[in-house]
Amino acid sequence: MFGSSDPYVKFTVNEEGCPWVQSERRNSTLNPEWDDGVPAPEFELPVGDVTKASLKLLVFDHDGTTGDDELCSGTQPLLPFRGESDFLPAQLELKSGTSKGGTLTIAIRFEQH
Repeated sequence: MFGSSDPYVKFTVNEEGCPWVQSERRNSTLNPEWDDGVPAPEFELPVGDVTKASLKLLVFDHDGTTGDDELCSGTQPLLPFRGESDFLPAQLELKSGTSKGGTLTIAIRFEQH
């Protein structure tokens, strides 16, 4: 379908062996929202050295025929969120090659284990 995407986001931390987690897909939209009255999804990712860690995000368009296409990506250093017990918002400017790919607003919280 022209003029819309079926986007989803994959997240990881830039540390060796850290798994990727994935959001649910939103169908037929250019402005997806995951805060749509349903509790926002929470993902837990292990972080070793928070002074060097960054959250990496990749936004994809689901395409069941030819394979999913990467739309844009972004990174968020995690150090500013260390020691915070509440979710703090972060706005990531996403890039698509050298062009702006949009903005993604997320909430980050650290939990010490």
